[in-house]
Amino acid sequence: MIQLTWYQLILLLGFIQALILIFLLLFKSSKHPSNFLLATLLFILGRQDMSAFLPQLGLKDRYPFLLPFFYEYLFVLGPILYFYVRSLTKSTFRFDRRFWVYIGVGLSVDLAFHQVIYWWVATKGYSPWIATFINVVGLLTVIQIVVVLVLSIRTLRTFDRSLQDHFTNLGKINLRWLQNLLLAIVGLTIYWAVLEFIEVLLGYHIDGIFYHLLNGALIVLVYWIGFSQYLRPKVVIMEEEAVVTHQPSKTATSAFSEAKMAQYAQLLQQAMQQDKLYQDATLNLYTLAEHLNISTKAVSQTLNQYIGKNLSDFVNEYRVEDVKQKLLDPQFAHYTILGIAFEAGFNSKASFQRIFKKFVQCSPSEYKKHQGKHS
Repeated sequence: MIQLTWYQLILLLGFIQALILIFLLLFKSSKHPSNFLLATLLFILGRQDMSAFLPQLGLKDRYPFLLPFFYEYLFVLGPILYFYVRSLTKSTFRFDRRFWVYIGVGLSVDLAFHQVIYWWVATKGYSPWIATFINVVGLLTVIQIVVVLVLSIRTLRTFDRSLQDHFTNLGKINLRWLQNLLLAIVGLTIYWAVLEFIEVLLGYHIDGIFYHLLNGALIVLVYWIGFSQYLRPKVVIMEEEAVVTHQPSKTATSAFSEAKMAQYAQLLQQAMQQDKLYQDATLNLYTLAEHLNISTKAVSQTLNQYIGKNLSDFVNEYRVEDVKQKLLDPQFAHYTILGIAFEAGFNSKASFQRIFKKFVQCSPSEYKKHQGKHS
């Protein structure tokens, strides 16, 4: 009878959690590539946790055809993570030839690595050479994941700038959760890199408890993805499609004169001050350009090059000023702070609090209290 420690039982429950999430993702009504990629990512992370006690089950000896299931597909982890980020930031993402080439190379390296290990151990026994080989491959895997994380974070920042230029309310479409996921993996990778560095380059043996801590952190990551991120991809993709759909055509004018941009800037200020378009919570680059009867390229270039702000900051500055005035206006004394914020065009409490503090350097309640004393 197999006896598991509490630690192994927790890892087993984590793997079961990963399997449940994988099932939910693969059978979601929305058949988007990001669901498949996240399911694959969860399988790799969950499978890594199973390495703590899979050998005790004896399945490898009784069912040799299950051998590939015992492999740790870490070299393919990097490409899966990178393409997952791209699938959330590119509405045109498809499983193209480049995707299959990267995945194929990663799988081939993983399979070849494990086949060499099992063949060597089966024919010549375990030796210090094998231990060194495993550690060197582990270090190369860490380097690959670091490179992928850098590319993923750069892709995420580029997309975030695009959102800032196209939308005025990012409460439902900000990618902070994805950034946190990448940072968590960065932290785990650094920890893993330190362990590999100590063993491979310094020649010191690392006690198994340190790798147990890594597995424990992975299981926490699986649970975090499960309870916090399951419904996120659909929101981001839907909003990003609007960015792509309303991009100016390649034949649009590439540059505008200073005089022309000054004219457009006046129209933009008029739209905010007189028409109060900032009060529209759904305002974006396309609807603003449509209201002004000019191209999205003209609006974007005027904001970025002439006014020196992205669309989000430009509009939200007017919203914040509106909130500041109404917080001190007796006519709005019966309004809650959040009610005033929604009147000004904000659509979520979290984004309102963050943006207000960005422009005023204090919270709305602090501002109201401080200004009330001096009025």
